[in-house]
Amino acid sequence: MSSGSEVAQAERTALCDLFVRVGPEAPTLSGDWKTEDLAAHLYVRERKPFGAMGILVKRFEARTEKVMADVLASKGYLGTVEAVRNGPPALLKPLDGMINPIEFFVHHEDVRRGSGQAPARELGGEADVLWKLLPRFSKALVRGLSDIELSVRRIDNGDTVKLRSGSQPVTITGEVGEIVLYLYGRKSVARVELDGSHAATGIVSGTAMGL
Repeated sequence: MSSGSEVAQAERTALCDLFVRVGPEAPTLSGDWKTEDLAAHLYVRERKPFGAMGILVKRFEARTEKVMADVLASKGYLGTVEAVRNGPPALLKPLDGMINPIEFFVHHEDVRRGSGQAPARELGGEADVLWKLLPRFSKALVRGLSDIELSVRRIDNGDTVKLRSGSQPVTITGEVGEIVLYLYGRKSVARVELDGSHAATGIVSGTAMGL
């Protein structure tokens, strides 16, 4: 089985290779961001903690966008990508295997599927790492749901995890990577099935998710 740090590094490297291949103007699944915006986001997230506050707190979004623009202006697109490739600063390296496998997997898929043409990947042992980490972030990911008991089920082995309690049960079933993408707000590309009442699945499909 892969470790969290191994998955984080593999996804980071693959994403940076892809950044170089597609260039700064390629579309992504991260809202209206292009690849240069996503690269700057990843750099700021790891290396500019005060500038990154807008990632989680809406009133600081303008500040974070300015810091991202300043990074691109000073380093250029390829320089920003190579800085991301070099990995987290020393202070964050002990946390790399916990905070970065899902982050870099999702953003790798943001670029892979940004054009709408890339197929889902077969993840192998990486799926087990993502599956283990997912519940740690689930409370924030599904915070917008109301009165839904939400579970996720792996299609490969049937393992099921309940992410939140409620009176209306819904189960999201799919490959691990597809479940991760769905919960991180990439619903338009995630290949999953929702099981539950019509009303309950409507709530889940219509509620914004992600960090």
